[in-house]
Amino acid sequence: MKAHNIMEDIVEEYLKEIISADNKVCNCELCHDKMFAEILSNIPAKYVTSETGAMYAVIEQVRVEQSSVILKELVKAMKNLKPHPKA
Repeated sequence: MKAHNIMEDIVEEYLKEIISADNKVCNCELCHDKMFAEILSNIPAKYVTSETGAMYAVIEQVRVEQSSVILKELVKAMKNLKPHPKA
């Protein structure tokens, strides 16, 4: 398996949950991608190379450890996007 940044998976999950819960945030693909990139640019990458079971254990550990950081960056990305949707 190639190295994979598990933060991408975790951020994607949080982003989908928050966007679906907040109808004030544009959920078009462009805005989603902008927020996704902004969040990933502001948090440390966590790469894994192991398969299935071990990877899921690492993902859950990182999710717990990094949830506040990810949510803080997600809120920041949403605030940055609201004034300029689709720009």
